[in-house]
Amino acid sequence: MQQQDLVVRAAAGDRDAFAALATSHIDRCYALAYRILRDQHRAQDACQQALLGAWRDLPTLRDPERFDAWLHRLVVNACYAESRGTQRWNSALRVLTVAGASPIRRAPS
Repeated sequence: MQQQDLVVRAAAGDRDAFAALATSHIDRCYALAYRILRDQHRAQDACQQALLGAWRDLPTLRDPERFDAWLHRLVVNACYAESRGTQRWNSALRVLTVAGASPIRRAPS
């Protein structure tokens, strides 16, 4: 079956058609996400978010022939969102010393 037919069927709510589309594109989506994020788990999360967005927004896709480019853009946007989300939760670690206390020393190895 041609990709355009699958896109039209998936946009109409056909889960099997969308599963076929997702299966045929998942490797390329993951490769792109991994190249951007350089982390296996974050790339998997970004792919999942992109595919969820594709399922949700597929009825708004005007040109089924542009599905590849559209999905590519969804993956890139999901990577950016994933990157922003992790930066928000990373914090700088500072060592605070109490006045008069000796610093913590490592045991000899």
